[in-house]
Amino acid sequence: MRGLRLSTRPCERTACANTFALLWCAFASNAWVFVLRAGADTGAERHPNSHQRMMSFEGSGNLQTGKHGKWESNVLVSDPDAPLERRWISIPTNVWHRPVINASADWAVISFHTVPAEELIEERPDDSRETGTRQMKYFGK
Repeated sequence: MRGLRLSTRPCERTACANTFALLWCAFASNAWVFVLRAGADTGAERHPNSHQRMMSFEGSGNLQTGKHGKWESNVLVSDPDAPLERRWISIPTNVWHRPVINASADWAVISFHTVPAEELIEERPDDSRETGTRQMKYFGK
């Protein structure tokens, strides 16, 4: 995997002026690096308080958006020569999404959110609850 340095402060100058740094300065309150294991099913989620942008960093996968039974495929690749829409996805607030990871290789992604990590809410389907969903904060009380 190629090296990556994410600043902990918005707009800190980095050694390489690249898309990560530009997006971090212009948009994000926090960033996450995920390595999604080959063949894993992490399930559907949405963020009711954050607009999310995600970039395929290493490997490829399908970040599906929509709702249960009506998923739209968004196959993302890590090829730096690929068009932007093949490497990045923008997921508006409250939109369900789920990664579908190829069974033969892990998929590394970088995810940017518009709220600080302490405020980021993840919501998942939960039929046992009256609301039909369960919410949790990534960090915080």
